[in-house]
Amino acid sequence: MKNKIISIITVILIIIIGTLLFTNSNNNKPLAIGAILPLTGPAQFFGEEMKKGMDLANQDSKINLVYEDSQSNTNSAISAYQKLKSQNNLGSVILSLSSVANAVVPIAEKDGIFSMQTLVSARKVQGDLSIRYFTSAEQEAPIMANFATKSLNLKKISLLVSNDEYGKTYGEVFKDVVEKAGASIVDIEEFDKKDQDFKTQITKIKSSGTEGVYIIGLDNQLVSILKQMKEMDFDKIKMTNWILSSQTVQEKSGNLAEGVYLTTPEYYLSGNQKVKIFSDAYENKYKTKPSAYSAIGYDLTGIYSQAIKGANNSKEVFNNLKNIKDFDGLMGKLNVNEKGEITFPLFPAKIENGVMVLIK
Repeated sequence: MKNKIISIITVILIIIIGTLLFTNSNNNKPLAIGAILPLTGPAQFFGEEMKKGMDLANQDSKINLVYEDSQSNTNSAISAYQKLKSQNNLGSVILSLSSVANAVVPIAEKDGIFSMQTLVSARKVQGDLSIRYFTSAEQEAPIMANFATKSLNLKKISLLVSNDEYGKTYGEVFKDVVEKAGASIVDIEEFDKKDQDFKTQITKIKSSGTEGVYIIGLDNQLVSILKQMKEMDFDKIKMTNWILSSQTVQEKSGNLAEGVYLTTPEYYLSGNQKVKIFSDAYENKYKTKPSAYSAIGYDLTGIYSQAIKGANNSKEVFNNLKNIKDFDGLMGKLNVNEKGEITFPLFPAKIENGVMVLIK
């Protein structure tokens, strides 16, 4: 009996010690920053660009970045988040794309994990532990809507937008501003994020009596739309957002982008020495030119390298980040505003003779 009791006590002690060792081992892991990026799928371009910028910045920062592929869809993003949470001492998670943020932020909130939303242009997914670093439809769409009605004097405008949260939010905000200015939206055409044939939508827009069209989609969709519009002799004014600011997207578009109006961040304007240094380092490493999406990844890593110092958990990372003031980023001076957002200014521009020209 005595031996049996000793055996039971020994087993219990082994279990307790094992549990303590596991817990201490997990707690001793450095805080991880999980990055759920679209490294494959329709939005692959954005994910790859961000990752390159993050890796370049992390050569010096040396924070514990752990990447997972959302495959540009919500189910894979949720699985990626669960994997990050179970295998790492997760201090924060970076979420890219509106649909991914919509799916993952509520789960992360319940788990007490701070999330940073980026490349999320739809309305910010609200949460007590979430910040967005990106432009929004509410910020960007009115710039082009006001330009279309006040500078171009358009009275009849059409929308060609993706049928997800990203496209619909841009379309709704643009429509509201246009109608308040006394102009009208004569046609709204939508497409799926997997679509590459837009001839049906373009045909309907051509017959609507429109004077111009506002196009919102992913980079490859924008290129295909411009190509098909040229093939179909669509000669009305074309407008889009700052996806077309990217030199890579402009190169893919070639002369198809000629005459297209767009918005652009300061990053793409000439004369920024900090951007030049970054661009030179990026080209040296990757043998290609960076985009603003690479710069956003670079900035995010720099911000996190400060926020994670002295932090022992997700809430402390969140609080440290909120207290960072005037971070000198590639996209400008960055601060968290009262809405829990980090934004940067945008300006109207036009592609003229193959060059993006700022409209003053």
